[in-house]
Amino acid sequence: MDFQKYIYKKGDSLVSLPLEVYLPVKNQLFIKTLSYFWKYQFLEWIMKRNSGEIITKKEIDQQTTLMIKNNDLKFHVMPLVSDVSKRKCIVHFITSLNKRGLLTLISQSEWIVQKEPQRYNNEKEKIAEFLMLDGSFVES
Repeated sequence: MDFQKYIYKKGDSLVSLPLEVYLPVKNQLFIKTLSYFWKYQFLEWIMKRNSGEIITKKEIDQQTTLMIKNNDLKFHVMPLVSDVSKRKCIVHFITSLNKRGLLTLISQSEWIVQKEPQRYNNEKEKIAEFLMLDGSFVES
């Protein structure tokens, strides 16, 4: 419910959510926060930038720290897994945004914002996009 309230306040709905919030991220099991929620918040932060602006690894780390401080991003307590390893999930998400064309990697620590994620008007539109992404989705 908290997630739905949050996205509704931002003008989104469960139907309109960008496909990127559903993409699996390597080692996302380290993150306790609902995966849709933290991905949505990162997308929101990135999309405050204009197309062509650069985002650096340092800025991503700062945003991650801010989200942790604000309790918007919580990691599971895992004594044998370092914080550095846990935070790599965020870089994996950024890599998936690069693959989807929202960002373009220009160096090992910099990305250019390319475009906004697609929002959907209805379920049919969204399902069609999922089917194009992965033929394993079955339409009912």
